[in-house]
Formats: sequence, structure tokens, C-alpha cells
Amino acid sequence: MDPAFAGLPPDDDKGVGLVVTAWALGAAGTILLSMRMYTRAFIVRKIGRDDWTMVLSVILALITNIVVTLMVHYGVGRHTVFLTEEQRVRAVFYIWLSVPFSPGSAAVGKISIAFLLMRLMNRDRRREAFLWTLIALLIIVNMLLIIITFAECRPVTFLWDRVGTVAHGTCWSPTVQQDYGYFQGAFSAFSDLVLALFPITILWNLQLPFRSKLVIGFLMSLGVVATVAAAVKTVELNNLATMDFTWDAVELVYWFLAENWIIIICACVPTIKPLIVTNWENFTRVASYVFGKSLASTIDTKDDQPSQFTGNSNQQYSYSLESYQPLRGTSRGTDRDSLRLLQHGQQDRDAGQHGSNPAVPGIMKTTEISVV
Repeated sequence: MDPAFAGLPPDDDKGVGLVVTAWALGAAGTILLSMRMYTRAFIVRKIGRDDWTMVLSVILALITNIVVTLMVHYGVGRHTVFLTEEQRVRAVFYIWLSVPFSPGSAAVGKISIAFLLMRLMNRDRRREAFLWTLIALLIIVNMLLIIITFAECRPVTFLWDRVGTVAHGTCWSPTVQQDYGYFQGAFSAFSDLVLALFPITILWNLQLPFRSKLVIGFLMSLGVVATVAAAVKTVELNNLATMDFTWDAVELVYWFLAENWIIIICACVPTIKPLIVTNWENFTRVASYVFGKSLASTIDTKDDQPSQFTGNSNQQYSYSLESYQPLRGTSRGTDRDSLRLLQHGQQDRDAGQHGSNPAVPGIMKTTEISVV
């Protein structure tokens, strides 16, 4: 061994795993976003502000992935001692460059979730005011993080280059950036937890089967995982202050990637059920045509089950979840969406076996509801 390298750690590289993780999560999130936008545009036929903000969140997350790839190229994931001075400067530059994009992606993703929750509520002013307050705080807290980061040193290039062309400069006390970073991380974890648990208060009053409430609530509460990622990320912030920062910062980068893409994935999964249901039905039709009805019935047994109501018309409809209004008592004529659903059954009765006879009481048509 060269005596110059005696006592040094091995020149391992953790950066490859970082890049693979970034783009694996990026692929999953981008595919789910594409499925979400297709569902909203062609099945539900209604694209909202929650969808467009989620698109922006994915764009910022993909830019973060590019920045992570560049920082790994210049040495993040290796021990600092094995890097050239130029590599160290470039690595630090890309670490700081990720600040506007990574927290920005997470914040915009949470804003998208807040907009989705507003869409599910029936003009509940108190809850809407709470969500708008949370949105405002997300914007303010993350904008201040960006401002403090790039206002910390003068000139700003002194933030990442302190020995090259910019040998002299001034910076604030390191505790300013560190303390605000801890605050931003704690608030990020808090907002993740709030948005993960908030759907429970909405689903409780929606006119949905209890099983549907459980499934939707579980899917939308997966954001608790993002809370864990944000909390661990906050703890890992101290690794930016070590001498071997290009090696020690890897865990921090892992966790801010995890928070970004977990938010995106958890926000998109509950919205694509109509797309899955529609394609599953198409698959069963093809299976019935190719292999016979017996095989198709093993895939989807609902086709062979008798209706529990009088009549034989069974259809499926995909409705946007926001069309379901909170329960408001038992008085008739107060829920336009319920009336619209019941109207399908009335029309079937009028055009059915009874001809011009008065409609027979009872539901003549069963409707399976898929929500998004």
C-alpha cells in the first residue's frame, strides 16, 4: 500500500446506490402520475388544481434526481479525502443546488394533497381555512429556507467554493442555517402527519360503504411514511457539518429523495382506481371471449352473482369522490348526487317490464361505485 494512503478508509462509493434509488423512485412516481392524469382526463373527465400541482411536484422531484446524479458524479458517496479540489467544490455546489428543488417538491406535493382534500369536502369553511393556513405556512417556511441558504454567504459562491477563485468571503454563523434547517424539517414532518390523518375527518361523514372508507382512508394515510422520512431527514442534517461531508451526506440525500417520492406516490395511488377497474373489466371480457365464460367467472365472480334487488340490470359507474356529500340527516331531496343515482333506477323502472304501469317500489338497478 502507498504510505500516503496508510490509515485511510477504503475508497468505497455509495453514490451508485443513491442514483439507482433516485431513478427507481422517479420511475414509479412518474408512471403513477401518468396514470393519475389519464384517469382524471379520460375517465373522470375533470382535471383539478390538485392534479396540476402534483405535476409541478413531480417536475421538481425529477430536477432533484438530476442534481443528485450530478453530485454523485462529482464525488458525493465517496470519502472527501479521495476527491480533487475541483470535485469537492462541485460536489458541495450540487448539494446546495438541491435546496430549492427537493424541499420545493415536497412542499408542492403537500399543497396538492391539501387541494385534493378540499375537493372532497362540501364547503366546510373551518376545514378549508385550516388547509389554506397550512398551505400558506408551507410556502413561507420553504421560501425562507431557500432565502436563508443563499443569503448566508457573501459572495454567494463562497457557500461552496472557499479555496478556489473565491478565497475570501463572509458567512453568517453556521448555527443560523442549522437551526432553521431543524425547524423546517420538524415542520415538514408535522405537515406530513397532519395531511396523512386529515382524510379520516372527511371520510367519516361521506356517504360511502364502511369498507370503502377504510380502503380510501388507508391509501390516503400512507403519508405517515413520509412523516418518518422527514423526521429522519431532519436528524441527518448534522452530517452536512462533518469534515467527510461527501460521504456522510449520503443518508441525508436518501431520506429527502424518499420524502419527495413517497408524497407523490401516496397522493397518486388513491386516484387511479377507476383506471384499474376499467382495465380489469376489459381483461375479463377478453378472457371470456378467448377462454370461455367459466374462466372469466373465476376472475370476476360478480358477473355470475344474482342481484339482491328486483330486476337484472347491473352496471358500474366511476364517480369522482367529491360528488359524495356529507350526511345531512334523513330528509329527502337534499342531496342532488343521491337523487341522480336514484334517478337511474327510476328510469329503468319506467322503461322496463311494467310499461305504463305505475313504478313498483324498490331499486331496479344495482350500481357499483368506484371513487377517485
